Amino acid sequence: MNLKKSVMLALLPLFVLSVVAAASASADNIRIEQIGFGYSDVVEQGASLNARIRVTPYDVAALKDTRIRVYVPELNAYGAARPFEATRNSNELRTVTIPIYEDVASADYYARIVVYSDGAKRVVHRPFSVQ
Repeated sequence: MNLKKSVMLALLPLFVLSVVAAASASADNIRIEQIGFGYSDVVEQGASLNARIRVTPYDVAALKDTRIRVYVPELNAYGAARPFEATRNSNELRTVTIPIYEDVASADYYARIVVYSDGAKRVVHRPFSVQ
């Protein structure tokens, strides 16, 4: 009987860790609170698109190893923020800069914003214009 209890007690932490990891790896825990492109959603040719993004968790205290990447597939342009820990009380905006070259056509584009954390990801798209 003692051997059975010992084995169960030894395996309990592993079970708890796997449940916590599964809960934190859900995209539902990633909340993108704010996305902005500066003063307007219009970027001039030869300038940079500066995406400012605030990320917080929904159901967990913190999102560890959070990464933000912003892509503009039509322009083959992308940028990334350094990894960080997103907490519930975080008011910090992370800035991701993407160069918009001078030979880019004036048109409407979509920025694909991807937030990765603890094995999960959330994707949103935001329009902007190049003039």
